[in-house]
Amino acid sequence: MHIGTTSITGDYDYMEKLFSVNHQFKDTYIKTRHHKHSSATITGVIIVPISVYEEEGEDQKNYKKMYLERHKNWDGEWESSIIFRLYINPLLVQCLTINELHQHYCDLIIAQLNDPNFKLPKNFDAKIFKKDFHEIVNDFRTKEMPFTFKK
Repeated sequence: MHIGTTSITGDYDYMEKLFSVNHQFKDTYIKTRHHKHSSATITGVIIVPISVYEEEGEDQKNYKKMYLERHKNWDGEWESSIIFRLYINPLLVQCLTINELHQHYCDLIIAQLNDPNFKLPKNFDAKIFKKDFHEIVNDFRTKEMPFTFKK
């Protein structure tokens, strides 16, 4: 199982902090095959920070929470990825330091892992996945962010 990242953000200079955290996560864990008992149909995990609208709840309305996304791979075969949509208000991104944003990013992933609505297919060992991914996020929490940004 591969780990990747992408983002959906507004066009603000300070989003560079969020991009930096997101890219650091991807660069650190992209080659990690963290799930030993992966399902044939779930092949990846994608972290997607969403930070577009300043109005509370607008990102959630426009970008619905989902935990699985089906798509075709390069060979045209159907597969699914586990999706973590991290809703972060742009005003919060603006006022947090990169280290505070880094910790908040990890908090949001852990909150989704702990969410009772975070359901995965019955043929997938969600308990082991959640344990393994907790370890990855907690490891990432200890990493230094390579860039320093001003508030």
